[in-house]
Amino acid sequence: MFNFFKKKKEVPAPQETLQKNVRISIVYSYEWKDDVPLDKRDTEEHPSRPFCKRMMELRRIYTAVDIEKISMKLGYSVFDRCGGDGCRHVWKSNIHMK
Repeated sequence: MFNFFKKKKEVPAPQETLQKNVRISIVYSYEWKDDVPLDKRDTEEHPSRPFCKRMMELRRIYTAVDIEKISMKLGYSVFDRCGGDGCRHVWKSNIHMK
């Protein structure tokens, strides 16, 4: 038989893992699409566009505003098309805490 009057174990309150002044933002990195095999990444048979080569060389993190500025310079949405139609790269979203 169950004893409903038995004292329950106290569960400790969850501890706050983040400080109160932490800023969370989403930033983007320019990366290869997962479905592009390693042996077909920027080879003589499968060259990357100059834009993509430069973006991969920079290895930077970009904000949405940065990507918008690049789009304005090139005259098309770099966020949607990356290096152009059929591009083998993608903007990967990353969570940044500061």
